[in-house]
This record gives sequence, C-alpha cells and structure tokens, in this order.
Amino acid sequence: NNCGLYETQNKINTEYYLQLYKESIEKFDITIVDLPSSPYIDVVPYTLARASDIFFVINPNFISVRQALRYLELMVDIWGVSKNSIHIVVNKRRKSSLDKAQIEMLLKGYNVLIEIPDNDLVEEVINGVKDIDLTGINGLDNVYKMLGADRFQTRDEDAIKSQIKAGRLRDLFGAQKC
Repeated sequence: NNCGLYETQNKINTEYYLQLYKESIEKFDITIVDLPSSPYIDVVPYTLARASDIFFVINPNFISVRQALRYLELMVDIWGVSKNSIHIVVNKRRKSSLDKAQIEMLLKGYNVLIEIPDNDLVEEVINGVKDIDLTGINGLDNVYKMLGADRFQTRDEDAIKSQIKAGRLRDLFGAQKC
C-alpha cells in the first residue's frame, strides 16, 4: 500500500495474483486485502473484480464523496464490479460531518454499512498502547454478520486479547509500559 508504482512494477503482476489468491482461499475462511488507493496499479482492478465483498472507505465530507463517486463509477461501469458487493464505510465521522442520510443520498444505490467516529487515540491503538474502543460505531453488527461471526466477544475476552497483543508489540519493539 505504501509502495510507489515504480517500486512495485516487475516485482509482482497479474500472473501471480491468481496463485496467491487461490492459496489464500484454500487456507483461510476470510481473506481481507488492503488495496492501494490508486486505481492504476493492476492489482486493484484484478482484486476488486474477483472480490465477493468490498469495503469502500470514505470520509464524510463533500470532497471525499465526490472522489468516491468517480472511483465507484470506474469500478462499476468499467471493471464490472457489482454495486451489491460494495459496502461503504464512513470513517472519521464528526459532529460537523455529512450525516448518513446525506451520504446515502449522494451515493444512491450503495449500501452505507458502518460509521466510525473520529478518534484522537488511533495512533495509540495502532501502537498497542491503548485498547480499541468499539463504542459509538454504528453498524458494527452488520460487519460481524458479513464476516460470519456467530457472536460478539465479551469485553473481558477483548481486554485479554488486547493485552496479549499489546504485550507482544512492546516486546517486539523493546518498549516498556509506562
């Protein structure tokens, strides 16, 4: 995702994607691919055309929605991706953001699946310092259902897993808990 087009050319191409995806499908129940935002890298249309469900992340503002419309049009009209397989994830929702009804009106025909509020603690979560707080996320149950989750984990289970993960990250990077 962070590599430039020049860096990735000739390292991997479409002849290898089929093999990689075939092996992941055989080994895992769910495969999640985080694609680059540039539609001009060949992995993007190749993967999107074969995906059963696509989480398309936008920010709740007019600029992001306008860019999303262009990208969605490319996906649907040019690459043949079904609108039904595209699920909109609204990221960084704030009080002054477009609301869900406005976004649904602007993105007619697309399913707004989940809204994630803006959180200043994201870097601390990514770095393993803080636990993920799922309160305030509208539509999370929809994501669980899509992924085939039979139940929600209890807060105790989440806390234990989070502490183990944070401990591993601290060990890996030689950091100490303050």
